Amino acid sequence: MRVLVLGKKMGLTLVKATICGVIGIVSVVGDLLLLLANIATFLGLPIAAYELHSQAKTARESFNREKKQKTLDKYNELVHFQIIKKARELDEHLHKMSLGELGESNLSEAQIEPDGQLDMLLRDYFSILEPFATDINEGIYDLEFFDKLYGVELIKAWKTVGFYPAYLQKRTQLDDIYLQCVQMMDKLHSLHAVGKS
Repeated sequence: MRVLVLGKKMGLTLVKATICGVIGIVSVVGDLLLLLANIATFLGLPIAAYELHSQAKTARESFNREKKQKTLDKYNELVHFQIIKKARELDEHLHKMSLGELGESNLSEAQIEPDGQLDMLLRDYFSILEPFATDINEGIYDLEFFDKLYGVELIKAWKTVGFYPAYLQKRTQLDDIYLQCVQMMDKLHSLHAVGKS
């Protein structure tokens, strides 16, 4: 009977030892899994950061492409038809006045009769250009892309008509008349000055 009790005790001890061993193994496996999870998280952070950077870069590139497309669309809609039409009308009027061509003429305040035909042509020209200039200045449209499309022609025309905003500001005593055009032209001139350097 003693042998039986001893056998039972040893069997229980063996079961306890086996259970403790299994628990120890499970604990070690759990620790290993936790370690592997921590390593995966540690390795995942740079990957996630890279992915976030890639997505931001893609979004920026997409935004820039859309901005250029909007600039082109607006150029085709506004500049190509309306501004060029007004520039041609101005050019024709300057020829009639024997003042030369737009961009080469030495037009001055003295030659503008308030509310005369030349004054109205200049107002029309700037009134069409001003909203577009505002959008360029606000970054809605791409200035550098616009410059490639129309910058040279606009700078050439500005040589003739660039005095007009200051003249009209003085005449009307309103400081912000065609201010956006002036600011956009300053930016265009800066681009061309940098390009020449």
